[in-house]
Amino acid sequence: MTKLSVPKDNFDQTLARFFHEQEKMKLLSPADLRKYLSKKEAAFRKNNPFHPSRQKASALTVEVPRLYAAVAYAMWQYGVIMNAHLTICWRLLGVMNHAWAAELLSRYNHEAAKWLDVGIGDGVERRRVSRRSSGTSALHLFVYVHENAREKGFHTHELMCLPVCRAQAFADWSRDCLGRLAGQRQVDERAVFFSPASAKLKQFKPYEGMRESFAVERQWEWFRYITKSLHPDHMERTPDGYGLRPAREIFGMTHPFMETPPVTCTKLAGYSENIGPAIQRRVEFVSKFDRGDWANLYDGSELDDFRECVAEIREEAREAARQAEMKAIFDRVTI
Repeated sequence: MTKLSVPKDNFDQTLARFFHEQEKMKLLSPADLRKYLSKKEAAFRKNNPFHPSRQKASALTVEVPRLYAAVAYAMWQYGVIMNAHLTICWRLLGVMNHAWAAELLSRYNHEAAKWLDVGIGDGVERRRVSRRSSGTSALHLFVYVHENAREKGFHTHELMCLPVCRAQAFADWSRDCLGRLAGQRQVDERAVFFSPASAKLKQFKPYEGMRESFAVERQWEWFRYITKSLHPDHMERTPDGYGLRPAREIFGMTHPFMETPPVTCTKLAGYSENIGPAIQRRVEFVSKFDRGDWANLYDGSELDDFRECVAEIREEAREAARQAEMKAIFDRVTI
């Protein structure tokens, strides 16, 4: 008679594994037992995101100078100003795991770069023109900071540069994209919020036709806001190399520092690769902070450097055109 085997359920398997582990531990020497337990603890830390060893302080330190350099480089290299401030409240999107929220932000920015790349000037001919493709294609330039507030929970601030004519379409798409990535059909309007916004219409509306000085000032106000978690004890060495100065004082922080709960994501802040440290080193860009020009961090002179560089390039192009024209004339002369 054939004996039927009944598969064990999860409880039976867990119980059997427990007794097996107990018997195994009895046979171990004290030294081997310590090694065995340390391996178990390491495995537990690896798989448990809320274990104290997986948590890190939510205050910023060395990240702030890097974020500053990324924003300054965007002005210096591309002649743009961060004109949009995105806030994502992950709890309202149903995302409670910090590491997963950070992963979703990375996926969102990857898709956002593709969204902005579509438009006039991308080399694609279209029979129909949608809201997405009705404007000029643009690079996705951004910096972000994760925070873990006591009331709002884990959330993200991101500064970016958007074409004004496509800003509202991008905001609408962003809500849909983040909702889809988080598995939410309906997105709470407080979960994904862009500013500046129209007070009457409650719609995202970047400043248009404003003075450049105002736009620069507004950008750096946002920068100081998203980096307000810079720790008061973090010091930076003075330009002469002999003293130390509080980083909050250097960057002129206007918002008070508040202790916040720890986070379980790997990084607290970041930036797009097209304005990150690697490309800065490639073109030998050095920010005012790294040069020690702390008194002029926010004066916007990077835009003047950009315009000067553009003027030089145009003059070189005109000179090359003149040289080519003269060469063509002499080539036609017969002696």
